[in-house]
Amino acid sequence: KSDRKPNAMFGHTAVFNGPIMWMYGGSYLREVTQGLWALDTESWKWKEYIRTFSPPGLYNHVAIVTGDVMLVYGGIDEQIKPFTGMWRFNFETEEWTQMVSTELPPLSGHAVAISYVKSVHPDVIIQQNSERGMQSSQISR
Repeated sequence: KSDRKPNAMFGHTAVFNGPIMWMYGGSYLREVTQGLWALDTESWKWKEYIRTFSPPGLYNHVAIVTGDVMLVYGGIDEQIKPFTGMWRFNFETEEWTQMVSTELPPLSGHAVAISYVKSVHPDVIIQQNSERGMQSSQISR
């Protein structure tokens, strides 16, 4: 039995799915990580998820839960470059899927929200600040 815990990160994301808090990515001592950790808030035990197929190490990205998945988008990658990809983590299968998006620009330090207005399937809305003011992009799940 391991008592491993994640390092103190910055630029990571944390989301909840039931009593489990999922923490992805971040930077620790100038090293960008692709670590995925789950904290069971009932037992206060951490579990690390290591997968061969997963997003690159990221920080300053966004993550949001919709249904039984977590979506991760944007951020800064291990080469300290803006990342354009979107990934989906399925809480039931515990597997990552790379999503294809040609509409979204590389972003870091942006915001994400979910809209259920006029739709059974939620839309994911990503907002960014730019020289032209606030801009929004919408993606259907």
